[in-house]
Amino acid sequence: MLNGFDLTLEDRLRRAEEAEDEMQRLEPMAAEAPRLRATKAKIEKRQAQEKAKEALMGNVVTSVESASSRQAEIPQLLDGAGRAIRDLYDALREIDRLRREATDCLTRVDRIDYEIELEERQDLEEANDRDTRGLAYAIAAQHGDTRVKSMLNQLDPDFGFVNGCDLTNAMVRDTLRFVMSHALSAPNMELEEYEQAMEEAMEQAAC
Repeated sequence: MLNGFDLTLEDRLRRAEEAEDEMQRLEPMAAEAPRLRATKAKIEKRQAQEKAKEALMGNVVTSVESASSRQAEIPQLLDGAGRAIRDLYDALREIDRLRREATDCLTRVDRIDYEIELEERQDLEEANDRDTRGLAYAIAAQHGDTRVKSMLNQLDPDFGFVNGCDLTNAMVRDTLRFVMSHALSAPNMELEEYEQAMEEAMEQAAC
């Protein structure tokens, strides 16, 4: 029995010593594990960073090339826009000139009407032996800019600088406002009409 016990003890001791040797051998490696994990994490992080950087740089190159391609269109687009704005400016200025020309003629017509009316009323008042003082002032109150504008409106009651224009686009409105402010001889008056038309267009668009 004793020999059997000794053999078991010897076997257990041998295996324990072997385990001890293995632990001693593995202990430096085990102690290195935290550093190796940290190194591995850094490498994986760097790889992920490089991958993300590569993807971002790909987007950068695509965006830069696309921007350059679009920029190449700008000269032609700007030229076209410039010509369109110039045509709009010329058209508005010509309309304004013609309307002012018509207004000038109507002002002269109104003056002639005033002189005729004054002369006829004076003859009538004198024939009836009535005082004609203040007659010229009273008749003049019925003539002038208000009557001229009324006559012009009667000739073309539906006229408007922005008739038929789609004013629902903000850029169109801003462009028109800018060109009108430079093209018209009395832009403030006409811009009031434009602003009213713009409000009406926006109300219709909201419906």
